[in-house]
Amino acid sequence: MGFTRKAAQIAADIAEHAIQAKLLAMTLGKYVPISDSHIFDMEYWSLQQKKLGRTSPDLLQGQVALITGGGGAIGLGIADRLLAHGAAVVISDIDETRLQRVFSVLAARYGEDRLEKSCFDVADYAAVEQAFAETGRRLGGLDLLVPNAGNCPRGKIEDLDPVRLDQVMAVNLKGTLM
Repeated sequence: MGFTRKAAQIAADIAEHAIQAKLLAMTLGKYVPISDSHIFDMEYWSLQQKKLGRTSPDLLQGQVALITGGGGAIGLGIADRLLAHGAAVVISDIDETRLQRVFSVLAARYGEDRLEKSCFDVADYAAVEQAFAETGRRLGGLDLLVPNAGNCPRGKIEDLDPVRLDQVMAVNLKGTLM
């Protein structure tokens, strides 16, 4: 468990080494953990003491958020606030160019340790399912979903091409129901 990608990688590395040490100990005989009387010494050594003096965590620290329609101004604003409060954020959009532009702005402000991007169409259920699964694999799950993707045609509705109307309905209705 870690609140950033780097912290999670460190925790995973420690866990792998601990498992390897236990397996090696069992090949030599028997693995015996330290006694209860020594646990305090191990847990509260000087580096652990430094952690006790830390300030309280950010409101959303440890939470993973995915924002659809993340390539626009509203998506940028939402992602900015979530990152400012400690969340790990995945911005998504169907437009790779807009998505990259917002990603670059946010990465310059917050770094890339808690920021990812995912290009997919919210009206394509298989693509949504794949993006959610990938987010889960990469970040350990999904805690917050901000359905921000939207499509607003210009002009009179009676002049709207039926194909265009279907696109609008797919994004604004189906995309929200994911």
